[in-house]
Amino acid sequence: MNLGNVFILGDSYSTYKGYIPNENSPYYSDDGKDSLDVTNVNLTWWKKLIDETGSNLVLNESYSGSTYCYTGYNGDYVPKTSFVGRLRRCVESGVFKTKIDTVLVMGGTNDTWAKSPVGKLMYENRTEEDLKEALPAFCEVMEILKANVKDARIIIILNKELSNEITEGYKAACKHYSVEYMELLPLSLKVGHPTKAGMEEIKDQIIKYIEK
Repeated sequence: MNLGNVFILGDSYSTYKGYIPNENSPYYSDDGKDSLDVTNVNLTWWKKLIDETGSNLVLNESYSGSTYCYTGYNGDYVPKTSFVGRLRRCVESGVFKTKIDTVLVMGGTNDTWAKSPVGKLMYENRTEEDLKEALPAFCEVMEILKANVKDARIIIILNKELSNEITEGYKAACKHYSVEYMELLPLSLKVGHPTKAGMEEIKDQIIKYIEK
């Protein structure tokens, strides 16, 4: 089950220092954080997945603490670190000139934790102002992906930490855009983040979903 060329768009759950763009903030590193036991990149869900499936990682565009939308923690305006802003930069920098076979997107946890405005689904006529809200921003990400990785299999991974309102909104948008989504089962977490066991659980659940 080879996933071919893989592109990942994510938040802290998918970071590892030295394996994401240099300007991106990592949560996981060799030094450990909050006494987490994920202190080697080979323990991350995405590295396990790539290795186990014999796939090729083109880019892991993950940023700790990042929201889909432009509103981060404490109401901060964060267009550059948002999923929208980072994905737009990927398009501009030519990342998608490489053929992408599989896209894995895991986010929304920070939109929930930061209590970002949820807004409503907007399938057209979105403004930059609208992208301060979680659901319009998710629609923007969907459209960017659909336009730039036309032949790729796109899988949206929904964390259990998401609010019900955001989860249901993302599901509805995925159906609208004909994009797959999978819901993670409860994970082994510490300080809200996957432990070594949690990383294994994520990888196993993704493989089980893909094989199905």
